[in-house]
Amino acid sequence: MKFRNGFVSNSSSSSFILALDEEPKNPQDIINILWGQYVELPYGVVEMATKIFADIKPIDKKEVENRLLNHGYMDCDPHYEYNSNYEEYKKTKKHNRKAFLDKYLTENKGKKFFYLHYGDDTVRGAQLEHDVPWWNTKGVVVISNH
Repeated sequence: MKFRNGFVSNSSSSSFILALDEEPKNPQDIINILWGQYVELPYGVVEMATKIFADIKPIDKKEVENRLLNHGYMDCDPHYEYNSNYEEYKKTKKHNRKAFLDKYLTENKGKKFFYLHYGDDTVRGAQLEHDVPWWNTKGVVVISNH
């Protein structure tokens, strides 16, 4: 029998691409973009926005294309059944990703693109990956790297 000695991880991570009219100038801009006009902001939002502001990285259109076509799992990807035809899955995935990319770039023409990456290997990372309303924010794409 084999035993694993050392750390075993079941952590996840996600990447986020944001299409914005302009580069955020401070954490308050991040709050306005991601949380909008909440009557009362959830606990820890200022700290999360400050961290996001420190981490946000501008990327060019070529990097957007690379990340959307070649990385992780996205909602537009087909569901892969264990016994499915893998070649057909790859073909469908490529087609879906290309259609998604074309639509995303068209909808966000003239905007600036930014990249973030967070994992739940720390408490703060988990909070940034799962507690920020990424999925409800226009112009944000979530790429799961589980």
